[in-house]
Amino acid sequence: MTKKSEKKREQELVPNSGRFNLLLVAVFIVSLSVLMFEITLTRVFSVTLSYHFVFLVVSLTVLGLGLGAGFIHKIKSKIAGEEKIFKVLFFLSLFFSLSLISFLILFLKASTTGTLILFSFTALLPFFFAGMFLSLVFTGFPRQSGRIYFADLLGAAAGALIIIIVLQLWGGINSVLLLAVIASLSTLLLAFVLKQKRLMGLAMIGSLLLFSLFYLNLGSKYIDINFSLLSFVGKTLFTNLNDSDREARIVYTDWNAFARTDVTEVRDPRVKWIYIDGGAGAAMLEFD
Repeated sequence: MTKKSEKKREQELVPNSGRFNLLLVAVFIVSLSVLMFEITLTRVFSVTLSYHFVFLVVSLTVLGLGLGAGFIHKIKSKIAGEEKIFKVLFFLSLFFSLSLISFLILFLKASTTGTLILFSFTALLPFFFAGMFLSLVFTGFPRQSGRIYFADLLGAAAGALIIIIVLQLWGGINSVLLLAVIASLSTLLLAFVLKQKRLMGLAMIGSLLLFSLFYLNLGSKYIDINFSLLSFVGKTLFTNLNDSDREARIVYTDWNAFARTDVTEVRDPRVKWIYIDGGAGAAMLEFD
C-alpha cells in the first residue's frame, strides 16, 4: 500500500463532527450501561449465590471485555470504511442490549441447576458484546481516541452514580431490564447516523419492546428470582421454603441498593422471618 493510499484511508476513518458526536453519545451510553450492569450483577449474584461469589463479577467483566476486544483484533481487517464500521457498531449495540435480556432469562433458568459455569457464561455475554463495541470504536477511529476515551470514562462515572438510584427504586432484576432499554438508545442513535429506514425501524421496535417488558414486569414480576426452584442449598431462604414442615411462604419482598429483603410467614402466625439476600434469617415475633 502506497503512502498516498494510506493517507486516503486514514482520512476516510474521520467522520464529520455531527456523526462523530452521536457516536460519542453512543459510547457514553454503552459505557454507562456496562458499569451499571457490573454493579447490578453483584447484587443479583449475592442473592442467588453465596456472598463470596460476588467477587467473581470483576473477573467476568475483565474477561468478557477482553474477549470482545480480542475478537475485534482478529477481524478488524474485514471491517474497512466508515460506513461499514458504523453498521457493525449498530448491530453490536443491538446485540449488547438484547444480551442483557438473554442474560436475565438464562441466568434465572440456570439458577435451578446451581452450576457455576452456567452462571458465569450467561453473565459473560453482555460484557463480550460491549468489549467488541468499544474496541471497534477505538480501532476504527484512532485519531479521535482522546475524545472517545473521555466519553467512555464519563459514561462509567455517571453509571457508578446512577445505579445507586436505580437499584433503590427498582431492585436487581428490574434494573437489568431497564439497562437493556438504556443500552437500546445507543442502537437508535447509530441507526439515525446510518439513515437507513429499515435499521431505524428495527431499533425503534426493539426499544419499545424492551421498555414494554420493563414496564410490565414492574407490576407482574413475571421475571424474578424464584427461591422455591433454586437448587443452591446454601441459601437459608431456599431451605426453609422447601421444608414442608415449616410451610413457609414469602409475603413481602423489597430491593434496595444494599440488599434484597424477604419476609416469610410460617405455620405459627405469631412468627415471621426476615432474610437478607436469601440468608441471614432472623425471627420477628408478635409482641403485645
